This record gives sequence, structure tokens and C-alpha cells, in this order.
Amino acid sequence: SPIEGLKLTGSLGAYIDNTRYNVLGNKYYGQSASYGGTAQQEHIRTSAFNQQYLATYKKSFGMNNFDVLLGYESYDYRYEYSYATGQNLYKDYDFTVNNTIDNKRGGGARDEYSTRGIISRINYDFDEKYFASASFRRDASSRFHKDNRWGNFWSVGASWVMNKEEFMSDLTWINLLKVKASYGVQGNDNILNDYAYVDQYSLSNDNDNQSLVLGYKANKDLTWESSHNFNIGIDFELFDRRLNGTVEYFNRQTEDMLYYKPIPSSMGYSRVPMNMGSVRNNGLEIDMNGIII
Repeated sequence: SPIEGLKLTGSLGAYIDNTRYNVLGNKYYGQSASYGGTAQQEHIRTSAFNQQYLATYKKSFGMNNFDVLLGYESYDYRYEYSYATGQNLYKDYDFTVNNTIDNKRGGGARDEYSTRGIISRINYDFDEKYFASASFRRDASSRFHKDNRWGNFWSVGASWVMNKEEFMSDLTWINLLKVKASYGVQGNDNILNDYAYVDQYSLSNDNDNQSLVLGYKANKDLTWESSHNFNIGIDFELFDRRLNGTVEYFNRQTEDMLYYKPIPSSMGYSRVPMNMGSVRNNGLEIDMNGIII
């Protein structure tokens, strides 16, 4: 807290998992005996690193109260996998692939995913009776092409604590009566491929020549799915807070949905990722809690 009202916060988080997996198939009996025994070695390494830096500033001018937030966050994920297998064991109890003499083979893969985010928010209230808030954030995902990587998302909201008004002062059995409303846009990058904007090929052997086979058809125009949410409702507490609850109406419109569109297999691939279609959900939620005794 370098000055009054200003608070700076930084946080770092790391996750690392190393797994080694070894399998030895018995050479004398069981399903591996016909191969003279089998050996398999696998190594999986998963790591993730998260950073978040926030600055909050609170200030009051009479009955006017402000709370401002600015921040930056990032997330980096990496997955690495390698394996080797072989058949026909030399030693009975050695699980290493070098202990085999037939059908030695192996492989490996690597996957990476990253996000970046810039965050801002302002909250305001007057006499703890009238409340308003607004937020804006700009996010980037490595799952999209660099021309479509960034998305803008925002929200606004307001609420009114009615029971603090003078015209309700005689209604002492009402402890809280708050009317609230909000509208916001959130983003989603959840598609089942971390490189969905670039064509992906598998390498194969064609008469001892290198051959590329299309394994994933990409779409470089792919971008964020967006969800538009509208909420309006009432919070209440009655009879010395013995009865409380919320009544809320919501309307959610999801647009530019991330979807795999089926394609005739004669094209050489069966599907392609796209932003297409929309879904709308709306409804009424009622939550009530009571202390009977």
C-alpha cells in the first residue's frame, strides 16, 4: 500500500506433474507370453504457470464511494508425452525397452496453451443506498489466429437498497429489499484443439519416403464465442432476517458458438471448427430460506 487507498497485489501460481509409467508383460504366461514378454515405458510431464497483478484504489468524497481495479493476468500450460514399447524380453524382470529385441517403437507429442488478460472495474455507491458498477476486460487466447486472438468483454450493473429510503422507514419488518439489474458479455475459447487455426498433419512412411496425411482441418477465422447475459431481480430479508431469498429473471444469448461442422468425408476430413449458430436460455430463479425455530 504505497499511498492511502491504493493497494498493489501480485500472485504467482505453478503446477508441475511428472509421471513415469512402466509396464512389464510376463514372458511365460498370460497375454504377453506369445510375444516373449513385453516392456513399455511412458513419461508424462504437465506444467502450468499463472501470474496475476492487481491495483485497487478506494476513495470516498462525502457519501460518494469509489472502488477502482486495474489488473493483468497470464496463464501458460504445457503438456509433453513420450513412450516406447518392445517385445521379446531378454531378462525376466527388466521393464526397460532396451531389454527387448523385437518390434521396438516409440513416439511423443507436445501441446501448449496460453492466455493473456487485461482487467478493469469500477464500483460506485452513494450513501450505501445506490450502487453501480462497470467492468471491461480484454483477453487473448493462443487457440486462435493472431488476427483474431483478442476479444473484448464488458459488463454494467446497478442496484437500489429500497428499505433505506425514508418512505419505507415504518416497515420495520423489512430488513433488506434490494432491486438489482446487470448486463454483461463473457468470452469462451473452449474448443477441443489448442491449434484450431492451423492445419495439422501426421507423418507416415510411404515406401520409405516421408508422407504427410491431413489429420485436422483448421479455420484461421475462428474466434471467441460470446455469451450475453441479462439479469434483473430482488433480494430480500424479512422478519429480523428469519426469511430471506432472491427472485431473479435471466436471459442468456450465446453467439458465434464454437462448433465442429460436419463435412462430407470425400473432402478428406470429416469436420471443421467454426463460429456458427446461437442459443438462448431464459428463466426465473427463486431461492428462499427460512428459520422456523
